[in-house]
Amino acid sequence: MRAVVDFDGTIRSWKTGEPEQGVKENLTRLKKAGYIISVLSCRTSKEYISSEYDRRMQKKFIEAYLKDHDIPFDEILEYDKPIADVYIDDAGIEYNGSNWKEIADRLVGEEDG
Repeated sequence: MRAVVDFDGTIRSWKTGEPEQGVKENLTRLKKAGYIISVLSCRTSKEYISSEYDRRMQKKFIEAYLKDHDIPFDEILEYDKPIADVYIDDAGIEYNGSNWKEIADRLVGEEDG
């Protein structure tokens, strides 16, 4: 099983730059349940940043951020994620700014206690 998770606005708050509430705990739950955690961001997209060097620096920033905040992940994808106003996907789960626990409950079942 694999969960592909957006970085800005889903893991890292656009407003504060801090981790979104509940992201660390609930990605940890997914990881323990056997999910591969893949992070995808426009930061590594050619459409967003044309310089390969700058895209690598963005990937290093994401990796350092995740490690500094002890947020589990397996890989940072470097596919081109186009910049868009909305992403439509048959396997998408909407993150609304405060529902990380609901997302993890949906994927791995409700937590005991």
